[in-house]
Amino acid sequence: MLAPHWSLNDERTRLVMDLPTDPPIRFDFDADEVDHFIENLAQMRAAMLPPAPLEADPDPGSMIKVSTEGRWFVTTMPDQQGIALLLLTPGYRWIGMTLDREMGRALSDTVLQCLGQDKPNPG
Repeated sequence: MLAPHWSLNDERTRLVMDLPTDPPIRFDFDADEVDHFIENLAQMRAAMLPPAPLEADPDPGSMIKVSTEGRWFVTTMPDQQGIALLLLTPGYRWIGMTLDREMGRALSDTVLQCLGQDKPNPG
């Protein structure tokens, strides 16, 4: 299968995807359509086999998309049994996952450890 060619228009307001078929096929998406396309691709990938390995940490040296811009948001789940950790990135918009209390504490401990602190500073 030949790979599609991706480009942006001059105004950077539309994504163009050209498929090298005979005859060629062109898709032209605005930003909302790209968001919808990404969301649907993610849902379909989540349903595919083999599933993404959720137990393994990233392999050393593996390429991982990391955003240098964005923000995060944490909120308590309605049942008070955990949190929702949400990340806003320029490419994926808001993505998130729920963490039960144990996983939330483990994340907090790991972040503090990575920052060189064993315990949070009081006050």
